[in-house]
This record gives sequence, structure tokens and C-alpha cells, in this order.
Amino acid sequence: MPLFKILFLPDKKQVSISEKENLLQAARAAKIPLKASCAGAGVCRTCQVKVKKGTVRIEPDEHQDASIKQPDKAKEKSGLNKATTPYVLACQAFPLSDLTIEIPEATRLTKLQVLTYDSAENLKACPLSVSPSPHYYPVYLSLPPFSSTATKDKLSSLLVALKQKTSLVPTRVSLKALQSLAKILRPNDKDREITVFLTEDTGYPALSLEEIIPGHFKEKYYGLAVDLGTTTVVAELLELTKGISLAVKGIYNQQLLYGEDVISRLIYAQENENGLSYLQEAIVDTVNTLIKELTISNQISSSEIKAVVCAGNPTMTHLFLGLDPVDLRLKPYTVAAHNPPAVQAQEVGLEIYPQAAIKCVPGIANYLGGDVIAGIVASNMTEGDELTLFIDVGTNGEMVLGNKEWLIACSCSAGPAFEGSGLKYGVLAIPGAIDRFKITSTSTDLEVEYTTVDHLPPKGICGSGLISCLANLYRSGVIDRRGKFILAPDHPRLRILNGEKELVLVEDITISESEINNLIRAKAAIFAGIRSILQFLNLSLEVIDSLILAGGFGRYLNLKEAVAIGMLPDLPPQKYAYAGNIALKGAKMMLLSAEARKKTLEIAHKMIYLDLSEGNTFTEEFLAALFIPHTNLNLFPSLIKDKK
Repeated sequence: MPLFKILFLPDKKQVSISEKENLLQAARAAKIPLKASCAGAGVCRTCQVKVKKGTVRIEPDEHQDASIKQPDKAKEKSGLNKATTPYVLACQAFPLSDLTIEIPEATRLTKLQVLTYDSAENLKACPLSVSPSPHYYPVYLSLPPFSSTATKDKLSSLLVALKQKTSLVPTRVSLKALQSLAKILRPNDKDREITVFLTEDTGYPALSLEEIIPGHFKEKYYGLAVDLGTTTVVAELLELTKGISLAVKGIYNQQLLYGEDVISRLIYAQENENGLSYLQEAIVDTVNTLIKELTISNQISSSEIKAVVCAGNPTMTHLFLGLDPVDLRLKPYTVAAHNPPAVQAQEVGLEIYPQAAIKCVPGIANYLGGDVIAGIVASNMTEGDELTLFIDVGTNGEMVLGNKEWLIACSCSAGPAFEGSGLKYGVLAIPGAIDRFKITSTSTDLEVEYTTVDHLPPKGICGSGLISCLANLYRSGVIDRRGKFILAPDHPRLRILNGEKELVLVEDITISESEINNLIRAKAAIFAGIRSILQFLNLSLEVIDSLILAGGFGRYLNLKEAVAIGMLPDLPPQKYAYAGNIALKGAKMMLLSAEARKKTLEIAHKMIYLDLSEGNTFTEEFLAALFIPHTNLNLFPSLIKDKK
């Protein structure tokens, strides 16, 4: 089968693909991030590229609309040439010759607004007051001399000395350690000092002797805490002997090339040959990029990183470790392991010390994973009597309610609407994304004010902007409680496209009634999850002493607007706390502290998971929440007061 050369501009990157591979696959091979929220299904229409030279074959696109320019049907079979319109969807275009492709700026997945860390000044949490105790650590030993009459071998002598000093007995000794032992301990050597490196595995009776070096190790060595987010990945580099943080960096998750939400990626892994391999390679490449940036900026060798703790949802953990994730979306929804055993860096492909111990924070359910557990550890909500509700909003809304006595958790599918997916002008938090609106109704029109990420020209609307938009449209009387437009048919901002009403917000950026409906359904799912967990315990909203909003999305949304649309409960503002990237903080605590690792297991074992698919409570609450703010206005007393 012939291969065709694909040159991408302005990147000047070239790859070769067959006629059975599309331009989106070519872009992935070239490591060029294109928007592809539907993972190449031809539905989202965001992967538009320009054919500058050569011919392509266009797959029939049943999802095509007038917003994407396409050649006529006769040209689709014979390919494109200079006489035809050169814009195509990358996922639907296959090469028939060598090609030169130009990628428009609007198609590119550019820099995201990444929340690397947050001081969480108003979060009632304190770090563990212990000296660093990472799960990969050195032990200094001074061994007695060998005797010609002794029957003990070198390893036995070492293990006896280790047990006498630490009471520890390794269950495994690596081949590398054994090879080093054979070299560095000679019968006539006077210097009997060595340092052994041990690896502990959280939740398993496993202690591995990984490395042996001569002398008393006094050098620095390093660890990495990683937040394996669906959209962004953040890593923090730490010096482990003193527990000092050196730097934090975050970038977009390269898996965005295969879909913006976990469901799209699960489908891609299931339906595409080598799909799992591509997804694992993408997340590992993402972490390796962060490792390279962190080590170069701090002038250390990547081989000095000896321990890693990763916090991610169950899908991200499966994909990072290369575990088949198909059963995560098929009943009875079974994960491979809630608490995967520690693995070595060389097994997953991380470009650090090959035998470095990689540990993933344990989860408890199919849709409640290590990122939430890490957040609970870092929040310190299990240390006191006050009742705390922890919420992490994403494609799934995960929430945990409890205190030091008990914990109950649930997860509800909010969908990717608040991440911009499925909306014509929905975008991730990229530069130029609208993140705030102020809409005022006048006698003749609407006054629309807005802000964007990095103060750049508007490119679309991100999650916090969508919440702000919905709240302002309702407040200004543009939509009713069901999300339907109530403007006059001849309103200058209202138009009908493909039989559906849509409102022009900013320049050519619009929002339609069906998109508003998707946003209402997403907010309804979050509030229904909160109500369901409280109803299960026969508790009211008023008993909540504090509410923690986790993650980047929670950090950037406007609390008043989130309450106004009925997404979050109407509690006094002082009860809310923004936790920022608390999953990263929890991973860091596990990396540095044996106490934190112990607490993680205790929390995972203690937490009860409430399956919202069982019974009718969630469905009833969801239907009741499909209005702005809710069918029961008594649940939002401050909004009633404001209207008065």
C-alpha cells in the first residue's frame, strides 16, 4: 500500500500515511493538536483544515451543515484541486496524493488556562506535620566483615543488617540490586558501608529492594506528583530528602486529540485498532513533556527522579497504565483494580530512572477515582466534626459528603457541556475564551459585555463563561425558566438557522435553544446529585457546614451565577471554599508522607459509594432541576429575596 507525504503548515512538520488513514490521524502522528471533541466521528466539525496542494477523498458526512464549506458531491469522489473549495474536516479527508495542509488558528488546540496550584487560603486544611517519608527511600547500612568460616552469602548478610536497623524484610530484590551487590561488596574490602533504596507499595504487603550503591548516600534525589486530568495534566517536582517543592508545570492532555471527554476516549479505545496504545502513548508523552521541562529548568537529570505519585479518575488511570478500559462503560462497570500495584517507570514509558516507583492513588468506584480520594486527603475534611460537601465538577460531577466519622460519595454524569463540548462555539479555557458575561436588556437590543482569557479577541465560550451566559440570559429576561427564548421574533440578535432559534452574543458567536437545554441538563445533574446524596441520609442542605469546590473549573466559576442557575446549593457564601488543584496537593502529600498514604487507604476503605442508577431518587431530582433555578424556588431563598 503506497504511503503519501503530508506536510503541515505553518508547523513545517511532515509525516507519511496510507490512503486508509485520515488527516486527523496524520496530525496526531505529527504531534499537532487539533480540536476533535468527537474523536474523529465527524460530529463536532471542529477539525477543519485547508488543502493547499494535492488531492483528497472525502468521506460522506451526514453531520455536515452550512458552517463548514465542502466541495460538491461529484468532487468528493475524485478529490480536491485548486478549482474547488479547499476546506475539509480532517477526520473525513483521506489522501490520494502527497499533500500540503494548512491548519487554521481556529482549528488548533492552543494553550489552555491550566490551574497548576492554588494556595487555597480559605480552605481549612493543614499539611501533615511529619518529616518527608517518600515511598522510595534510602537506608544506610554498615555491614560486618565477612568471615572465612561464615556460611552467609552477601545478600543474607545485607538482609540481616537491614532487619536489625529497620525491622524491615523485603519481599522482593531487583536483579539490578543483586548485580550491584555482587560488585560492590568484596570479602577483603575494609569499607563495608552501603546504601540500599527501598520501595513501599501502598495497600500491599510489598517491600522491594530496588537499588544498592556503595558508601553513605548523601546526594539529592527527586520525586514527581502528577494530576492526570482529562483536559490538563499538572506535575510538581520535589526534592525528596527535605520535601522541598522546586517547580510546578501544567499543559493540555494530548489525549484531547482523541476526544475531549472520557466517554469519547473509551469508545476510541474500544472501536479502533491499537486505540488503547495510542491513548496510552498520548498521556505518557504528556507527562514526559512536563518531566523534560521541569528537569531542564531546574538543571537536574531526569534519571534522578526516583518516585512518582499520580492522581487521576479511573479512566485516566487505566489509560496511563495501559489497562483495557472497555468495561468502564459496560455493565456491570468493572475496573481492573481500584488500587493498582506500584509499577516501574520503564514499564509505562516514563523517561526517568527506569526502576522508579510509580504509584496511582486508589479509587473506590467506576466513576470515582484517585483524583477525588487525593482531594479528600488534602482537604482535611476527615479530621473534624463539621459536615463537609466536596464537589469536583467535570464531565462527571463527583461529590463526597462527610466528616471524621463517615463518608459517602456519588458520581453523576453531567456531560461535557460545561467543558465546551457539543456546543458550536464552546471551547476549552484557551486564550480568547469568553469566561464572563454581563448582559443587560434595553428597549431596542441587548448590551453584551464580556471578558476573555488573556484578554484576547473572543474565540468561543469556556465552561465558566457558559454558566455566566446562562445566568445573565435568565436574569435579563432573554430566556424563561425552561431556557426558551422570550424575545420578539424580529429581535436584532435573534435568528433562525436550520429551523432553530439562536442568539447572537458576540460578533459571530451564538448560542441556540438546544445548547441552552444541554447546559440546563448539565447543571440539573450536578444539583440532583447533591440532593440525592442528602436525601439518602435524610438530611437537608442547611446541615452542610462547608462546601469545597475542587479543580480548575470550580476555581474559575462565579459562585453567585452558579447558584443563580441552580447548579450549586443556595448556601451562605462563607460556607464555600475554592480548593484549586487539590488532587495535585493530595498526590504530593502521598509522595512525601507515609502518614498520608495510610490515611488514603483508610479513606478509600471507609467511604461508601452511592450508585445513583439504583432507584428513582436521582431521576426525580434531575427532572425537578430542569428549570432555572429549580421547580422548588424555596430551595433558593436568596434568589427569591433578590427578586423582591
